[in-house]
Amino acid sequence: MAGNDLVVSTVPHDEDDEIITLTSEKGEKVDFIVIAGIEYHGDDYMILQPVKLVPGMSIDEAFVFKVTPGKDDDKYELVIDPKLADTIFDIYDNTYDEENEKEILEEEKKDGRK
Repeated sequence: MAGNDLVVSTVPHDEDDEIITLTSEKGEKVDFIVIAGIEYHGDDYMILQPVKLVPGMSIDEAFVFKVTPGKDDDKYELVIDPKLADTIFDIYDNTYDEENEKEILEEEKKDGRK
């Protein structure tokens, strides 16, 4: 392998995953798996994971983008403030935990009726 070759990992995803394509400032199109949408202090954020991981990125990592509605298309701006990104991830983690807990309780209720 030549020194400039790039190894890119592809994230496994389901057919029903929502995929969006964003265009970088350099005009490169990048596909992302939509992990979640979060509203925080009146602003909208999306947690997105690239379908093809960035070199050095692990499969359990994702990016946070601030979404600003535009006239024709929404604008996605990468959140670079680590405190804000952590807050968005914490909100997601708490919401995800609550949803999983509800699903488990619902399953237990169903199993108890059998």
